[in-house]
Amino acid sequence: MKDVLLFAILGTGAGAVYAMIALGIVLIQKGTGAVNFAQGAIAGACAIYFGVSTGNNGTPLVQAALTAIVTAGLGGLLFYVLVMRPLRNAPLLARIVTTLGLMLAVQGLASQVWKVPTVIAPAIFPTDSIDVFGINFGADRLYLLGTAILLTVVLWAVYRFTRFGMATRAVAENEQGAALLGYSPDVIGAANWMLGSMLAALAGVLFAPITALNISTLSLLVVPALAAALVGRLPALRAHDVRRGDDRRRPVDPDPFRDSAGHQRCAALPADRPGHDRVGSPHPGPRHTGGLTPPARACRHTSRTPAGADRDHPRDRPADPREHLS
Repeated sequence: MKDVLLFAILGTGAGAVYAMIALGIVLIQKGTGAVNFAQGAIAGACAIYFGVSTGNNGTPLVQAALTAIVTAGLGGLLFYVLVMRPLRNAPLLARIVTTLGLMLAVQGLASQVWKVPTVIAPAIFPTDSIDVFGINFGADRLYLLGTAILLTVVLWAVYRFTRFGMATRAVAENEQGAALLGYSPDVIGAANWMLGSMLAALAGVLFAPITALNISTLSLLVVPALAAALVGRLPALRAHDVRRGDDRRRPVDPDPFRDSAGHQRCAALPADRPGHDRVGSPHPGPRHTGGLTPPARACRHTSRTPAGADRDHPRDRPADPREHLS
């Protein structure tokens, strides 16, 4: 039992890293609708850079960490502007394949630049040993867990109570509707891509001291991170959505009472009050209904207005079927 608890506590470090990568996946998905499969590769590249720069080059920890995080954020912003933004209206499958291409590109670049580094990144958090019920483990695991919880709470508050969070939720529901309210889907998408990439970089920097710096292995961090994101309400990908694309780009209906051809849609009109017609003027109503006008059902017109006719003129306006129910 003691061994089970020990490995569970040691696993909190890796679990915290998975949670931070999953946070970035959720932010990018909410902002642009695409699932970024390159999150693990971004985290791995930043972890290798942090380990090499601090272990071999003697770069201060804070400077190396900030450089990795800022570079990842700028790279995510540039990738969205140059690649993902032109693919806004592409099927979801095309955007997913694009993120897979980004993952392979980051893997290849990291392999060419750093090969397979053998350095071990210095610890960021204190590594003092803690004894709990006879179980000894490093304090850095608790710091990693606390960092993941803090980031989760802060991001939840930002996306729940701020205008930026409200705009992101609006874009997640309907991009055109958000645009009508004055929110730019491009700005929201770029900001979320930048934040998601920075979260991946932060996860890689924090994970570097407790793992082997291998880009092929670190790229697979996206797999448990996706599982964590699904637990955190990331919408499941269905085959129909992958082929068609998400529903956030569905057009906003300017006139709910007419279709795209100008025909009146079917609508059930409620029964009128006794003694009143449909516009509120006194009306005795039929005797057999006890003064109640029966419900009217207006069906879609199949007739079209002739070319050159004036729809506003009573002579050329399509007949309203409710007029024959009076």
